[in-house]
Amino acid sequence: MRVLITGAHGLVGQTLARYLVANTSHNVILTSSSYIGANIPTGATFVQHNLLEQGVKSLLDWANPHAVVHCAAIGSPDACEKQPDLCNRLNAEIPKILAQETMGRAVKLIHLSTDFVFDGNTGMYTEDDAPSSVCLYGSSKLESERNVLKYNPNALVVRTALVFGMLPNLARTNILQRVVEALKRGDSFRVPIDQVRTPTWSWDLASGITLLLESSKSGIFHIAGDTQISVAHFAMLIAQVFSLNSSLLIPVLSQELNEPAPRPLRTGLRVEKMEQQLGFKATPLAHALQWERVSEYNYY
Repeated sequence: MRVLITGAHGLVGQTLARYLVANTSHNVILTSSSYIGANIPTGATFVQHNLLEQGVKSLLDWANPHAVVHCAAIGSPDACEKQPDLCNRLNAEIPKILAQETMGRAVKLIHLSTDFVFDGNTGMYTEDDAPSSVCLYGSSKLESERNVLKYNPNALVVRTALVFGMLPNLARTNILQRVVEALKRGDSFRVPIDQVRTPTWSWDLASGITLLLESSKSGIFHIAGDTQISVAHFAMLIAQVFSLNSSLLIPVLSQELNEPAPRPLRTGLRVEKMEQQLGFKATPLAHALQWERVSEYNYY
């Protein structure tokens, strides 16, 4: 199967590419708006392509994939607030076009989404819970979900939460990297105590996406970690596993961070659907962090 992965400069795209190359016989094609150089896994093909400037159709014509995993997006809630037009174009309009094009070509589409489609009032959401976002990033991803499933009913939408992992030269760092790098420098690091998530190891997400890729499923699926935890306590667990100074972590309320975009306070995703239908099993959170501590020396 020829699998095209967009957003190949990000953690999810990078991890998925490495997972597919190492564990399957699929032909992996990566694309990103920027050149990713040494981050191209051996055995994968890369093409630099800007979806906004060069379009979706030309990319699909060139790659001729059997499946597309669409990871490209503006993933920063604050960046979305600062650039709403760009956020809407990349996060909502491009998935719509991808859905139309893949439907017309009978190409499988897996679209990545987020726990930020929920308002955070209750937490531990299922695929059947009604979404309602509190920020532009979340609402753009919610619109993308609706566009994808409207224009390609055979597509899959994968929601995930607070994805973490250690890989070099990513387009955007994640919570694990930011905490480890700050504490290694001896810098204090503020973390919200009132935001609760189900942190997701990037390799578990890659494994779950592969299960879906090789299935005949459609619709919405949640792939997330097995532990509901505050971001502050997750940072403390990172410090513990990496033997770093946790006293440098400063738990604060979200409002004290003065971030441009509001965040849902209590999200977390339930994954029983993935477990029961596809046998997905998340790695225990501490074990995932221990694996990353060992692997970090390969990257830094």
